[in-house]
Amino acid sequence: MPRYVPSKVKLVLAVLIILLAFSAYLIYFFHDKPLTRSRYVANCEYRQQANYNYVAFLKPSVIYENRNTLLAGETAYRSLIKSLNISLTYNFTSNPPPNHVEITYGISAVLEAEGQWSKQFVLTSEKTQNTPDIKETYQLNLTEIEELIKTIEKETDTRASTYYYKIVPKIHLNSSINEVSIIEEYTPTLQIKLAPTILEFTGLSHTKPESIENQETYEATWSFAGLTTTVRNMGYFSYALVLLFSSCLTFTVWRMQKIPPPPFMETIKQEHREKIIEAKEPLTQKIEKATITVESVEDLVKVSEETFKPIIHETTTIKKGKVKRHTLYVLDTDIKYEFVVEELTESSQKATQTKIQTRGQ
Repeated sequence: MPRYVPSKVKLVLAVLIILLAFSAYLIYFFHDKPLTRSRYVANCEYRQQANYNYVAFLKPSVIYENRNTLLAGETAYRSLIKSLNISLTYNFTSNPPPNHVEITYGISAVLEAEGQWSKQFVLTSEKTQNTPDIKETYQLNLTEIEELIKTIEKETDTRASTYYYKIVPKIHLNSSINEVSIIEEYTPTLQIKLAPTILEFTGLSHTKPESIENQETYEATWSFAGLTTTVRNMGYFSYALVLLFSSCLTFTVWRMQKIPPPPFMETIKQEHREKIIEAKEPLTQKIEKATITVESVEDLVKVSEETFKPIIHETTTIKKGKVKRHTLYVLDTDIKYEFVVEELTESSQKATQTKIQTRGQ
């Protein structure tokens, strides 16, 4: 016969099993989450900046109202410009400030015909300094450049519609910030397009921001309903929940073993209350009937359903009041179908339990 489990205990067991399954799922969920994450944090920031500025010296002209100079940003007609005064300013800055700075640089110029020839000039020979600033100024005579172009074209027997004049600094930076070395090459180039009518300037301003970053590892976080904690803590919490609910489930099952089953007849009455009639008194009149003893209550219920007769329940006490005898039967014409079961009375059950506890001690 299956063990009797009260409804409240079944509910507690079901809740504990659900909570235990949920806790096991939390372990699986957080097991797949990385415990730590990495990010790059700027240890220091530094910047190299180069700016070009120019002033054009003009020939007398109507369009420029006989002005002598033309500033950067104004339209520069090639035929009206005698020369250019070009200045280069370079600066190296950092946060925090550098421990030391060493700059080696040289500046050259390149004159080239588009897709054909090029010629290089040295504007500033290579030099080294321990300051973060560079300032250089050059005078560019367009008349001399045009004469040089004609000479080269004559020598090479080539012609081009567009020429370029480039100023190419080669700056080698060697510095250190917070004991971190910085070694870089920087080439901020100014290009002047010598178009047939207008001079076009490209690369007047150059900025090269950089940073030195360190990889930092930090605890991965997890948030829910406004609460934030680490994934590691949630993993520990999941294991703690599994341990807690496993203990509760084990304790509940253990306590369930100690719960005495209800009286057998009470169980039968609950299951078949619609078919059983309680007899107030035992059957006194003797009726000659064939008696068939069935093996179970279910068999008797089947007989009741097939004969459309009720199940009658009689209770008698035997063995000096220590045992209750329950007789369930169905009367069908000349046949009596019965099922008999005996169980201890409540007083006998309590006495038996007391003896068992005494022996255990």
